[in-house]
Amino acid sequence: MSDAVYFAFATGPEETTPRFLERVAADNPGCDVIAVSDAAGDILAACRRAAAGRDVRGAALHSTAASGNWRLRIAALRLAGRELRIYNDNLDYFRFGDSTALRQHLKWRWRGRRRGVLWWKMLASLALACGRNHRVAWTVGGPRRSFRTGSVEPGISLVIPTRDGQALLAAMLPAVVDDVRRHTAEIIVVDNGSSDNTAAFLREQYPSVRLEISPTPLSFSEAVNRGIETARFSHVVLLNNDMLIEPGFFEALKAAFDHRPDLFCATAQIFFPQGHRREETGLCFWRQDPGEDFPVYCAEPENGEDGTLVLYGSGGCSMYDTTKLRELGGFDEVYRPAYVEDLDIGYRGWQHGWPTVFCAGARVEHRHRATTSRYYQPEYLDFLVERNYLRFLVRATGDIFPELWREAILRLRERAITGDAAARRALRTAWREALARTTTTSGIDERKLKRSLTRECNSQNPPPHPQPPDSRPVQPPHETFL
Repeated sequence: MSDAVYFAFATGPEETTPRFLERVAADNPGCDVIAVSDAAGDILAACRRAAAGRDVRGAALHSTAASGNWRLRIAALRLAGRELRIYNDNLDYFRFGDSTALRQHLKWRWRGRRRGVLWWKMLASLALACGRNHRVAWTVGGPRRSFRTGSVEPGISLVIPTRDGQALLAAMLPAVVDDVRRHTAEIIVVDNGSSDNTAAFLREQYPSVRLEISPTPLSFSEAVNRGIETARFSHVVLLNNDMLIEPGFFEALKAAFDHRPDLFCATAQIFFPQGHRREETGLCFWRQDPGEDFPVYCAEPENGEDGTLVLYGSGGCSMYDTTKLRELGGFDEVYRPAYVEDLDIGYRGWQHGWPTVFCAGARVEHRHRATTSRYYQPEYLDFLVERNYLRFLVRATGDIFPELWREAILRLRERAITGDAAARRALRTAWREALARTTTTSGIDERKLKRSLTRECNSQNPPPHPQPPDSRPVQPPHETFL
């Protein structure tokens, strides 16, 4: 044991501490190095006891971009004064009394800081506080639509929204017309302010198609609601113009309703063009532990999987019960211009006791964002998903809102701190979205419903079919195109 000691304040990341201690020992031959890493109690008194009357030659601390613990730093400075050695990430050191080196070190630390941490934390705290509000300051979007009621004929009403999509329609309609002719059906194309002669093309090439024309662009919800309003038949199929169906598409969706008379929605199995990552599948669930990931995701189907209860059906390739769809007020038009509206209506269906199922036999290939990407930058589309998910929580959830809101805001906070532009933009507006909420109750146990629609919780056992108090059959994200 040496008569001299040197204190090493291990204030850097834990994995770097052994190298730091080795470097301090190499720089102070003839001294015993005492590591200090615990900030509890009186640190200086603990150091004196550890020295046991021996000669204290000095102290060093490890100051890295990821370091912290100001109590240890202050104790090191009090112990060594101007002679304190400060080691950086590269384990090079300078004396605290060297003002030039200290300024350079502080300048480096400032440039490498995580910018705006306090600002994003303040915005998150504001959004959480507003989420506890139960008095409405204003209402975003207003009430949902009211649809006409009345009986509908057995059959299929296919609704296709489009905007400057003549080329897409020319690619997808031949297979659609051939497959739907086996059913009593109608095709409704809702044309949103197109300037590519879509209407003239359809009148010439597909005269049996019924056109609903808007001179100005509509949101996805507004467009499909026009089709739902005029639909004549018992089942509505929503199909994006960037979807290419395989034979048997309509038969497979209709068979799901024949198998379950209480069904609200049957959603197709989605594939992507060869060479593109499969971002959607149709099997949509809550995440069990989302962390910084989006709370809803698409799982890969297991071999032979079919008829699985899912959280919602894709608004771009699903069949709905027309009467139930109208009873819910159609798609909520607050989700402008697109995204998350299908999660909203699927979840509201679950609240009423109406299930949604995955239909493996109805197969489509999705040319992802073929329309929206022509009008909006990818960064803005990513923001829409984040903002509209917050609107979904505000508009559609009941007793489960507090925990889902907190989970969403904390996720946005962490992503904003790391520089995610969409999260930052959504977090700036989150407090206003929260103030638009009214207190609602769904009549079912939403926490139980969420557990039953979380894939990780039900990998071994199929999810139960939750029933609301009135014993009616119950029911429930995917991204949609405009």
